[in-house]
Amino acid sequence: MPGRCRIFRRNQTRQSGEAILAQFAVPALAHFPGLRGHPRRPEKIVAMMRSAQSSPDPAFVARTAFALGTIALETARRLERAETLSLTDDLTGLPNGRLFRRAVGSALSPGAGAGGPVSLLLIDLDDFKSVNDRYGHPRGDRVLVETAALLRTGTRRSDLVARVGGDEFAVLLPATGRAGAAAVAARLHRQIGSHRFLGRARFAARVTASIGTVTTRAGLPAGAVVQMADDALYRAKHRRRSRGTLRMKER
Repeated sequence: MPGRCRIFRRNQTRQSGEAILAQFAVPALAHFPGLRGHPRRPEKIVAMMRSAQSSPDPAFVARTAFALGTIALETARRLERAETLSLTDDLTGLPNGRLFRRAVGSALSPGAGAGGPVSLLLIDLDDFKSVNDRYGHPRGDRVLVETAALLRTGTRRSDLVARVGGDEFAVLLPATGRAGAAAVAARLHRQIGSHRFLGRARFAARVTASIGTVTTRAGLPAGAVVQMADDALYRAKHRRRSRGTLRMKER
């Protein structure tokens, strides 16, 4: 008799848990983003949810809720991976322009960084078309990858290095004033200009860069600040392109 009582209580506990799951799990999962965004056979998922919601069998509802939860988590991971890929440059592995603009907006939002200075660097490889014309696009891509590596090693972990398009890169320098930004820009300029791209002597290439910088504080629109850095870069490229001048602007 005691053994039967234990079995009865265990079954009762299991059924009670299934009933709770049946009451709350499926309705909650109906609002889970992973299910709403599932790309495969959504009609089957809807059918599973409807059958679970109308079933009088708590055990069936519990199994269905578990299956739906597994699908939801799998899909949420897939969506997260897709979001990561949409913010990453395929060639260099750096954040892309979309993520850079988002990060600039966060850095310049009111209250960010306790109101300290924020600096942006826009970096453009000079006459990069000639590199592609002379060495071919595959080696031109390698130059971009090597440039990305140089920018990573020449900045802090707290800085954000991004490829914002073509042969143009950007660096977000949190908590960095004008003098600090100038020092970083000068260092990156030297590293790029002195680097022997493409390694082997037969294909070794020298590349120079133009860098535009801007230093500001939180509160200004991100788009306006990026445009200021772009204007500084434009002036740098057209004043002394071969020497990759640094143009500074502060607001």
